[in-house]
Amino acid sequence: MARGKPKLFICIGHQSIGVLELDGAKADRAGQASLKTRVARTLRIPHDIDPANERDLASWLAASLEQAGCSSKGATLVLERSDVVAKRLKLEGVERGDVDLPGMVRYQLMRQVAFQTDEAPIDFMLLQPKVRSLKEVTGEAEVLAATAPIARVDHLRKVCEEAGLDVQRIAVLSLGLAEIAASAMADRVGPTLVIAPTLDGIDYSIHQAGRVLSSRWIETQHRTSEQDLTELVVSEARRTRMSHQLTPDSDAIHSALIISEPGGVFGDDEEIATRVGDVLGVITEVVDPRSQPWLSVKGEWESERLLGLIGLAIASAKASSGTAGQMHQIDLAHPIKPADKSAAARQLIMAAILLLIVSLGAVKSFGNLKVRSVEADIDALRQAQQKVQATYHEAIRQHAAAEYLHRWNDARASPLEHLEQVTGLLPSNEAVLVKSFSWGARALVDYPRERGQSGYTPSNWQDSVVVTIGLDLLASSREVADATRATFVAQPSYTVRTAGPDGARANNEKYPEQLELVMESRERRPSTDTQPADTDAEKTGGES
Repeated sequence: MARGKPKLFICIGHQSIGVLELDGAKADRAGQASLKTRVARTLRIPHDIDPANERDLASWLAASLEQAGCSSKGATLVLERSDVVAKRLKLEGVERGDVDLPGMVRYQLMRQVAFQTDEAPIDFMLLQPKVRSLKEVTGEAEVLAATAPIARVDHLRKVCEEAGLDVQRIAVLSLGLAEIAASAMADRVGPTLVIAPTLDGIDYSIHQAGRVLSSRWIETQHRTSEQDLTELVVSEARRTRMSHQLTPDSDAIHSALIISEPGGVFGDDEEIATRVGDVLGVITEVVDPRSQPWLSVKGEWESERLLGLIGLAIASAKASSGTAGQMHQIDLAHPIKPADKSAAARQLIMAAILLLIVSLGAVKSFGNLKVRSVEADIDALRQAQQKVQATYHEAIRQHAAAEYLHRWNDARASPLEHLEQVTGLLPSNEAVLVKSFSWGARALVDYPRERGQSGYTPSNWQDSVVVTIGLDLLASSREVADATRATFVAQPSYTVRTAGPDGARANNEKYPEQLELVMESRERRPSTDTQPADTDAEKTGGES
């Protein structure tokens, strides 16, 4: 590993901590990397330690690292996918040598995240092959951008600092898994779904031609049996494909890859591969990372949940040897900064101030300046002050208008999750038939003034979303219709009202009862603590 590079990789999850310390790492000219590990362990956070308490967590972490034999102080802090928002962005109209590409990335990403990004670190990496400088980008730029809530980043930094670690880089765990996956699927064409374990969950990512097209993460802490885990893996694979298909200009998934050790996190990984292949209709393979020639790790390797850290170590070794193929690896501790467009203006202001100081010094030094000349200078400065104030007020007005448009544009909800929630609440097809489903959402943006407030405060902006769902049902009996309505009324996520006449009849022998409902919700994502309708048809064994 390059001298001065951190040899300790640490990922602090919400239930576990992954630790990887290296004795060395190197990559050959062909891009194949090998690692020599000193410590590779997963540490389960004790139940009596609150992960939100920085001091307690840091004290336990320091003791655990010492007990494990870790001696490095310079560390790469790795963020789990649940703590990171990562987006693939296509930016058009980029001129050659346009130094404001970081500003374009920040603006686009700020529009697509749900948390405040004013102080959040935002970094990106170019996805174009063989591009090693921003000045080489022209026409269209394709980047992978990442950010994380500043509160979470600061919390993890403080934990590391109190544990005696020097955070020299902040990386993203999914990119380490992408490094492992890229080596495993070097001969594949078309989009490939890669499923791999992480510290507290499972990472789903779609890869094509060495690029990460998308990624998502789910937690697995509440899955107590192998059957539950199998069902979760299969259902989330189906959901990942649905999300990918909704992306504009996306190709269908051609294959799937499950990275798993025999008897590891996934248990019967061959059964999972078979079921995922059946659901997606693609060839699905299981790859044991320990048996692959492209992964050379010397030393003990405790768990496949450390794959992401190992992948980041390999990527770091490639970057040090010049074989990484990327000009920049995402580092939220040292993000690429936008161009400072106000620098020229500040220089002009400083020059004007300097000129004013010289003028006043001349007035003091030479008492023969005329009073009228001094008064003329004062009048000119007053006029300049008025122009500056007018520009300031215009800037506030434009900021308020832009903030309103950004919040109105960002106020979105998830129609697929609401649809999945509503259909999950319905009884079997033998009891209820869905005649029609409609969806709508409207944004509510407001700027309330606090008592006594006179100036403009950007933090006063508030926004929310109102989701409206129309559901037209045909029921096998009035009892089923009433039970179905009661089920929706009982859900905390929705306010329900009947749209049509109560007790209306339908011209259908099997489903004679008609039920029209209108549901409203102010939740962008519905609550998952729901139960479907309990009807007589289901009690008698009706299939859904």
